[in-house]
Amino acid sequence: MTTLEFIVNYKLIEDQVLSYEETDYTYLPHVFFDGNSEILTQGESNCTYQFCVPYYYHARGAQDLMNYSGMAVANNIENLSMSKWIIKKEAIPQEPDYIEAITDPQRANTIVVNAYSENNPDKPIPDPISVVQHAPLPPDVGATFNGSVGLIQAILGSMASNPSNDQNYISGKAIVESLSADNAAAMPFVSGYLTGLTQMANIHVDLMPKYIVGKRTIPIVQKNGEKIYQDVNIDGKPSLNYEERAIKVNVEAGVNFQVQKNQALQQIIGLMQASPGFAEFMNSQDGLKILVKNLTVYGADELQEAIPKWIQQQEQQKQQAMQMQQQAMQQDPRMIKAQADVQKVKLEEHELQMKEQQAEFDQQVKMAELALEQEKVQNEAILVQHEAQQEEVNAAVQREKAQAEIISHSLDAAAKIASINHQKRMDEHESVRKSVELHHKISNEKDKDDSQ
Repeated sequence: MTTLEFIVNYKLIEDQVLSYEETDYTYLPHVFFDGNSEILTQGESNCTYQFCVPYYYHARGAQDLMNYSGMAVANNIENLSMSKWIIKKEAIPQEPDYIEAITDPQRANTIVVNAYSENNPDKPIPDPISVVQHAPLPPDVGATFNGSVGLIQAILGSMASNPSNDQNYISGKAIVESLSADNAAAMPFVSGYLTGLTQMANIHVDLMPKYIVGKRTIPIVQKNGEKIYQDVNIDGKPSLNYEERAIKVNVEAGVNFQVQKNQALQQIIGLMQASPGFAEFMNSQDGLKILVKNLTVYGADELQEAIPKWIQQQEQQKQQAMQMQQQAMQQDPRMIKAQADVQKVKLEEHELQMKEQQAEFDQQVKMAELALEQEKVQNEAILVQHEAQQEEVNAAVQREKAQAEIISHSLDAAAKIASINHQKRMDEHESVRKSVELHHKISNEKDKDDSQ
């Protein structure tokens, strides 16, 4: 059994249902962008609740410290004495003008006091007037107040909420990296924002095959920020035909190509100012194409298309100017004479080169003939040496042959002598054998006769 799930849109009033509508949503369309929250347990029970951590939560202690030090500074200012002078009673003059200068210090006037006692002119008054010395604020209070600002900044991070190009934040990815480098206090908010965008993207992608049906042309934005129109649901083109929850989208901080182009253009301009050679290259036809590709002004695409045409026109104008200059030079009698002189000089140079080449060829032929003669002499010497060696070999062969015949005759003679000696021994043996047989025969006959 298949269970189908629907997200239903109810319209209610008190306890009555006014309408019931099944929507096409696969995900709940209300997305909560969580900044930084924690799930806490209330007491010892299993009841939990979500606590949204404020951005300033971790800097509360540093802020309290800054407030306390600030109040100490304000209290010291509030308790400052307005009196500026300490004047001894005997030193106060009795004249009204002098008294007014003391009581009204805002007016520009000279303060006059008595240096000697009026009752006893011979008696001087020691230190009749002195400046009021205010008790200074302890330096730790001011240092704590000023240090609290840096402490709070270190806790929360120093990244601006609206980064500009001057801060080198060239993309969303760079912003995330700068947050990680400054402090992790703002990272949960960035992660929550990206998570919320991911959920919204999944909702939109899941609804696309339900509403974009058949042949359509939809606007899209490429990675480089360029907006184009893309055909869908056509052979050879992307097809928006997939099941629910088949595609998952993950939103991450990407690269801002437009800002990168601006920075690349600023770098190119800086290099052109620093290097005249580089400026000359960028003002050439090849460098102009690179420079135009890094522009982000309105109509930059049309400008890129117009540059090749302009370069082609410049080339044609240069060619026409050169042709006109050549025609004008050809019609000038002085130029004709100069050309004739140049041709004459070229012809003389050609004849001189031919002579040099012929002399070089003759020299090479002579060297070749000399090399052949040397080779012939060497071959004859080798032939004579070979014949002498051949004669020595033949003589050695004859000697070997004669020695072999002598050895052969000696062997034949030895064989004949051995044969004669063998035959002699055989004859002797045969004679002995016959003698034995005769003796044996005679003995047998004698025995027969004795037996009879």
